[in-house]
Amino acid sequence: MKRMRLFGLCLAAMFAFSAMFVASAQAKKGHVNTGNIKFHSKSGIAFLELEGAGKVECESSEAAGEITSATEGHLIATFKKCASEGKECKNKGEATATIVTKPIGTVVGYINKATKTVGTEFFATTPPYDAEFECPGVPAIFNKTKGQVIGKLTTPDEMTTEGKSILKNSGLVNKQEYEDLQDPVADKDLLVSELSAKETGPFVEHNGVQNVTSTVTNDPQEFAGKKGKKEKAADPAEVKTGGATPEYGRCRVKKKGKYKVGDSNCQSPVSGKEKGGYEWYPVPS
Repeated sequence: MKRMRLFGLCLAAMFAFSAMFVASAQAKKGHVNTGNIKFHSKSGIAFLELEGAGKVECESSEAAGEITSATEGHLIATFKKCASEGKECKNKGEATATIVTKPIGTVVGYINKATKTVGTEFFATTPPYDAEFECPGVPAIFNKTKGQVIGKLTTPDEMTTEGKSILKNSGLVNKQEYEDLQDPVADKDLLVSELSAKETGPFVEHNGVQNVTSTVTNDPQEFAGKKGKKEKAADPAEVKTGGATPEYGRCRVKKKGKYKVGDSNCQSPVSGKEKGGYEWYPVPS
């Protein structure tokens, strides 16, 4: 699923969105969730393996973003306590070993439609780079990351508020587990780091592999309740398979009129003649 946009942080915050869900959570009675899905994510160790140039490893990462349509979204990720070859790595001007990505876009698609394996492709929204950072020392390392990367989503076809996004090495040298969403004409998604010992270059390209497993949690929705009092409701959502592409959305009760599916994950079809039941609503509806 290639687009002429380069993605980023090798460090891949890319965990991000994607999976958003585990144990079903109920929206507040009388409140119907609509609109974008806001989320945050956290991970333990996250690292970028660079061909012939070692590893950039961070003790943890976190991200915040939102899903803005049935297939797309965005996020910004922060990696903490990052180092390479014994040198702390950071955005220029940061006092601590912290790397913050530029805005990252996402699009959901099939890794394998037949097995309902779903992934998210992450890319820079302002190409070519999704992150630029430095690791001062002797020698210093200046890193500009670009490219695209794909993370596998857990729990498709389940209405939940939490899930996981997984990016990892395939087990082969310098090869990501998944290099493209299912598309016969797409190019492979690759991460590339441009490295130099000087801020002004010259820079040399090195292929990279991102390794990070993140837990992604939907933020609750806030709304005005009785007498204008601010209230919150869980925002369970789902990545639904079966169509031409997977879709982010919500499976919720439809009390009047015909409905197309009968269970709370909008998976089991019914005759279409009954009243009430559940129906699928893609984001942002």
